[in-house]
Amino acid sequence: MWGLKKKALQAKSETVKYVYDRFSVCPSEKTDTLSAAESRNCDCRGGKLTTGIGMEYYAKGDRTFALLQPNMPTRLYCVQKKLVKDESGLERYKTAISYMTKQGDVRMYDDANAEFASVGVCDPATAVTSFLCFDKIAITAWANKNGVRCLSVGEAFSDTDLSAAKGVICSFHHRLFVAKDPYTVVYSDPVDPRVFHESLDGSGEITFPSAFGEIVGLQPLGERLYVFFEYAIFRLEAKGAATEFKTAQLYYDGGKIFMGSIGACGDGIFFLTDHGARRFDGRTEKSERIGSGLDLQPLDNGQICYHATHGNTFFLRFEDGGKGMRTVAFDSAGESGYDTFDVDGLSESESIAFGTWNGAVGVLSEKGALPDGETYRFATGALRFGSVKPKTLKRLRFFGKGSFLLQVVCGDRTVEKSVEIENGDTMVELKEKAECFFLRFELQKGTELTGLIAEIERLT
Repeated sequence: MWGLKKKALQAKSETVKYVYDRFSVCPSEKTDTLSAAESRNCDCRGGKLTTGIGMEYYAKGDRTFALLQPNMPTRLYCVQKKLVKDESGLERYKTAISYMTKQGDVRMYDDANAEFASVGVCDPATAVTSFLCFDKIAITAWANKNGVRCLSVGEAFSDTDLSAAKGVICSFHHRLFVAKDPYTVVYSDPVDPRVFHESLDGSGEITFPSAFGEIVGLQPLGERLYVFFEYAIFRLEAKGAATEFKTAQLYYDGGKIFMGSIGACGDGIFFLTDHGARRFDGRTEKSERIGSGLDLQPLDNGQICYHATHGNTFFLRFEDGGKGMRTVAFDSAGESGYDTFDVDGLSESESIAFGTWNGAVGVLSEKGALPDGETYRFATGALRFGSVKPKTLKRLRFFGKGSFLLQVVCGDRTVEKSVEIENGDTMVELKEKAECFFLRFELQKGTELTGLIAEIERLT
């Protein structure tokens, strides 16, 4: 009896490679970029995935500076200096670390007693700046609604006769500039920055139009000083004699600018608005929105902001409507940003970025550690590799240096592997089948990933 011989069906498959040359902590439509659905403490500037900033103790030798009230967040820090002569007769500046609590208690470190001592009380809405007078005397000035108070190491506060001042202050070309109600900037005498009375070429004031809201910031950048209102930016040419000062309104089409968020980094000025973060370019004198992929949600009213610059990174701390107090970091060009751990007490002085660290004075540092419970983590969204059908993730090839914990989520399974990159690249064998995959990375300090190749087998 003759029968039919059936031929077994043979499914055809193909192996394809997906190459990722860049990483991004924000969503990206570029096919060569592996973007994160969730990321924290990871920096992707230049397209490389690496670990972000950490913190360490602010120390002199083996001495650290414990706060008297370690559980009370501090408002700000400042370093103050005084010119003294050492044993060899050479002049040097004596430094002291100082902080202010949210209640306005100002404390300066006392070397003799090895602790912080109260030196006065300020209004909590206070801004601080440090500067050098012509006679090399270093002073730190504190501005708030009660006026301007100046402080040097080892001395008491000295008050100035300045009413209706605001918590907005900066130093520029040997002068103090202070915002004053209504819509006015007062400037001090260059010989004595504690003198604000009206004079021809010394001290005086400039009144601006009232149509742009309150003055919320004064920020030098290069050889120019910029006055930030809630809804406008003015340039103030303020070098030399006061009779040569000039003002000009610049183009601005952003949202409401928040006080406390304005700071310089590189050749730009960063600030937060009710529409998100922006960067003002010092060359074009225009601003553009940055960090849109970070989904910043500032409060409409009652927003309190802090900022600091560390090297080529700008840090912004604010209350996010959906996440509470939040700290984000931007590179100086404004092209990349990332979420970092929340830096309590974030502030800047003497080109140092401060924050509280384990109940003591700390500083932001590339060599520093993360707080307990924080990790350098990067997690992708669903990766379908060109098809909604099941496929096999055969292997992953990583390029870079360092080590990390890899988790590959395949349907209801999670495969976990410890990965160490030696000699520039390494291969991770998987052979896991699923419709889509999620990749999660937990980086070790100093790890840097520059690329990834995913090898996929799928039916044709």
